[in-house]
Amino acid sequence: AVPDLGPTIVGFSDYAGEAFDARVYLRWKRNTSLNDDEQYSSGLALCKAKVPPLDGLSVPRGELTGLCLQSRLVLVVAAALQRLDVQPVSAVLLCDSQCSINAVDTRRKMKPYFQHRVSEIRENLGLIRKYCPTEDIQYVESKLNPSDLSTRADCKLAAMGPGSFHQVGPVFLSS
Repeated sequence: AVPDLGPTIVGFSDYAGEAFDARVYLRWKRNTSLNDDEQYSSGLALCKAKVPPLDGLSVPRGELTGLCLQSRLVLVVAAALQRLDVQPVSAVLLCDSQCSINAVDTRRKMKPYFQHRVSEIRENLGLIRKYCPTEDIQYVESKLNPSDLSTRADCKLAAMGPGSFHQVGPVFLSS
């Protein structure tokens, strides 16, 4: 990593009927040679997967709950980096649910379940912005979302090992 330059905090979240997942990666700028295509390195900092209630959640509720969990985890990592005197350069939250992103962006009145989670996400984003510049929540395709791994019942342990998509995130984090 480049000395005196903190990481970018990158969060992901997803929901499927089996589980919801949120995770945070740290993306560091690397000291690179002219022949090195990878200008950044990334690694998993924190990941949490939870099972939904027995009676399940609708997809919009599950996706929003995953995004809410993601905002909590990004806030925890941003605060922890402050205590280590490593200032993050920025933060971004990524989600594969346009519905959840639009819910956070809207100012219209919502039903209580949505309103509580949207309020918490907005509050967490405000707190994260006190630690570092934070982008608006961005859309990411499902195939590029590493949180998708933990939400599928068919995920194999081998897909979670060192150097895997789970550990280092999508390719765009290292380019």
